This record gives sequence, structure tokens and C-alpha cells, in this order.
Amino acid sequence: MLFLLKSTETDILPKVIFTDSDPSMIQSIKEIYPDTKHLLCIFHIDLNLRKKLKEKLGNKFEEFHHKFYICRNSFCEDLFELRWNQLIDQYPAAVKYLSDTLYINKESWAIPWIHKRFTTEAQST
Repeated sequence: MLFLLKSTETDILPKVIFTDSDPSMIQSIKEIYPDTKHLLCIFHIDLNLRKKLKEKLGNKFEEFHHKFYICRNSFCEDLFELRWNQLIDQYPAAVKYLSDTLYINKESWAIPWIHKRFTTEAQST
């Protein structure tokens, strides 16, 4: 992974890079581009939501999924936090995954934080 990133080096360094949450990629980006902000691809987050929560939530998954995107797309941090807490309250079966995997990285995928960076509105790889 490190070799691949080094082969892309030029005089113009990226300000942001979107990837999935692969730990080796994250570490490589930190080493090669220490001033580049690493953001998480919403496409991969969505795949993982389906993989980790669809069975747990059963027939409530589509409703959860819709509310998750409303939360994720909140324009301010306070509204995001309010909606996040509602998700936690309404879907207890999702709490562990949401808290342990997504919430700790919210600055890398939720709109209130990623819109603080110039991304040309990109949100995925």
C-alpha cells in the first residue's frame, strides 16, 4: 500500500483523500501525506451498514437507513448530535456498531465536519 501511494507523489499534494476504512490505507496516508485529511467513503459506509445491521434490525432497517442519512446530512453539528441520539434511542440493536465504529470517526464522514473541507462535493471513492 505504501509503495502505491508513494508512486503517486507529485509536487501538488492532495488536501483530502476518500477511502474505505482499511487500516493499512489509513496508516499509509498518514505517512505519505501527513497534511492530507483522510475522509471515509459514504459508499463503503453504506455497504457496511447493510452488512452489519440489516439482519439485526430486520424490517426496521429501511427506516433506520433513511434516518441515518438524514442524520449524516445534517448541516450543523448540534443537529447531527440531536439526530444521532435519536438513532441510538430508537434502534438499540444498532448501538454497538454505531458507537464503536461510526461515531468515533464522525469527523471523517458526517456532513457537518466534512463540509469544513474543500471536497468539490465528493463523498465517495
